[in-house]
Amino acid sequence: MVSVIRRLYRPFPAKSIEEYERLLPRLIEVARGSAKADLDIHNTSFVNVALGEVVEGVSVAVYKGFVVGLVDSRRDSIYIGDETLVIDSRGLFLAPSFIDAHVHIESGMLNIENFSRVVISHGVTTVVADPHEVANVGGARHAHIFALRASKQLLKILVQVPSCVPPTSPSVDNPGAAIGIREIEELFSTRLFHGLGEFMDFPSVVQTSPEALKKLLMRIRALLQSMGTYPQQTRLCLTPMLLHPSPLAMSQPVLERFWRSLGEVCGLC
Repeated sequence: MVSVIRRLYRPFPAKSIEEYERLLPRLIEVARGSAKADLDIHNTSFVNVALGEVVEGVSVAVYKGFVVGLVDSRRDSIYIGDETLVIDSRGLFLAPSFIDAHVHIESGMLNIENFSRVVISHGVTTVVADPHEVANVGGARHAHIFALRASKQLLKILVQVPSCVPPTSPSVDNPGAAIGIREIEELFSTRLFHGLGEFMDFPSVVQTSPEALKKLLMRIRALLQSMGTYPQQTRLCLTPMLLHPSPLAMSQPVLERFWRSLGEVCGLC
């Protein structure tokens, strides 16, 4: 299974966004059954974490690492061709993995490779990492090296640009390096970074420091950059997940209707 995941893995964020846009017409073809999937996870028990229930007999079709179909296992033959890898998942559960929304990998005294092995074994597949401890010692160069190594891991690591190097005003502390506006722009230009890291120098914000405010404004720009520009027809593959407001913010009755309607579309009800 690990070899399958490695074959389908895509670095994030920039490359997967670009690949998605490039593959979108093909993804739609596979989703409607005009083309075949690369992978079919057949007859699994799907854990619906939104409703707290398990749906039996579900198949998931995947093409180039993107999920294109979620259907009743009795109807998944439309996705299966001569080159489709079919994994019989009878007796197994398929559930969303964990996402660690904020972590400093270096605080664990592990290198990126060993950290990845440990957390993946516990069901974590994505982490948002702010390497500000590395950057406070080695500056932008070490942050860049960190992001390069992170992009090569099986674990999906969304690396943020450390925004507080130093973490306090220079009048208070003198660390080994400093990352200013120019360095932040250079790091973002590599397209290896997901956004701006935590902003700890709160006094500078309160005092409306021009440097601090520029960094905060770059967070918005960075998020837009990492998200990319989605064509309108993306909705054909993402369907209800683009609805507003988010289903996770809905009341329980509305949430149940949402998932029931999705299940009817997918043939799961």
